[in-house]
Amino acid sequence: MFRYCVLSIPRTGSTWLTEGIYSSLLYDSLNENVINLGEFFTLHPIQGRASFAHRIKYVLDEEAMIRKQIQSIPWPENLGHSLETLMENRLTTLLAGAKNQPVVLKYMYWTPRDSEKINDLENFTKIKNHNFTIININRDPFESTVSVLVSKKTNFWIRTTEWNTKNIRLLTKSSITLSPEDVKSTYIGYVRVSKEKQKLADALNCVNVNYESLKSDCIVNQIPFEEKNLSKKVYNISYDEIITNYNELLEIKNQIDNK
Repeated sequence: MFRYCVLSIPRTGSTWLTEGIYSSLLYDSLNENVINLGEFFTLHPIQGRASFAHRIKYVLDEEAMIRKQIQSIPWPENLGHSLETLMENRLTTLLAGAKNQPVVLKYMYWTPRDSEKINDLENFTKIKNHNFTIININRDPFESTVSVLVSKKTNFWIRTTEWNTKNIRLLTKSSITLSPEDVKSTYIGYVRVSKEKQKLADALNCVNVNYESLKSDCIVNQIPFEEKNLSKKVYNISYDEIITNYNELLEIKNQIDNK
């Protein structure tokens, strides 16, 4: 069945993967009700009721259930910063849906769990038992670090036709300098979370794919993937060409790796 949940952290290619799966499901399933729920378990500060209702309407079985669920869900403006509460309600919503609904979504493992009572393994077990294939996407933590900091500098997070036509000149050789302090703290965070995420993936016996070999990994693991979308690798120029102090940042990476 065409049901996939992507375990990821930011800047690892999860949007590229979920959009590619979504494009393939639209073609292969011949089902107009295929839906991409995106970062379904992430608390976004702006989330309109109408758009959220539209995104989940195909996940739930009956109209009556849809209305009941929508009325019972605490909307983000009433949740404060409780990721735990949001995830509980979103999981309840997801599990209320039909097991044969073609769907793809992300489960973003990033927000520190120390202050939240979130059992990721238990959540994923429930999702897996609801007829989902869990895919763990990996990327080198240093590449993710550079990616997120370059994106902050350019205010550009995803590749689109509009961006390509209007802002392609922003990324020229030796055009960006990154703060060594930002790289150090961000990289340490990525290394820690990547290790935690992999332990979770191993416990779940996930399918593992890598950003650097995404297309071939999808073929090997029989994951549907059609790159008919605009969500793909963001930069065509390598980071060592874009970043003026790239060698300095590599030294910081090596120092952290050797500790």
